[in-house]
Amino acid sequence: MFSKFKDNEGNFKKSLISDMEGLLELYEAPHLCVHGEDILEEALAFITTHLGLEKAAGTIEYPLSASVSHALHRPNRKSLPRLEARRFISIYGENASHDNMLLKFAELDFSLKGLIKANVGFVSGGGKI
Repeated sequence: MFSKFKDNEGNFKKSLISDMEGLLELYEAPHLCVHGEDILEEALAFITTHLGLEKAAGTIEYPLSASVSHALHRPNRKSLPRLEARRFISIYGENASHDNMLLKFAELDFSLKGLIKANVGFVSGGGKI
């Protein structure tokens, strides 16, 4: 899959560097590799380098810069899904192109799941607080 991102000389295409959102999305995939998948290890090194350089240069605008900082610190795969969902909802809400209806549904879903989890814990604990 990653070979399509390489040029004829076997290097990752320079055009990838200009798409920070694409690099960020691509950043998560190599974290699923197993030892010996050289192309994924190369991809991780390439992407980490370029995300880090752009972050250090301050050329990535907020809220994408917050996502890049977070991903470089702790990839999604190494985080708790519920915490990642809450963080993503917050960042998505600050994105100028967000869909208000989708954002409201995500917030409602997140809140309802928390409420259900709290109620199940209360009931299974014999009603003790």
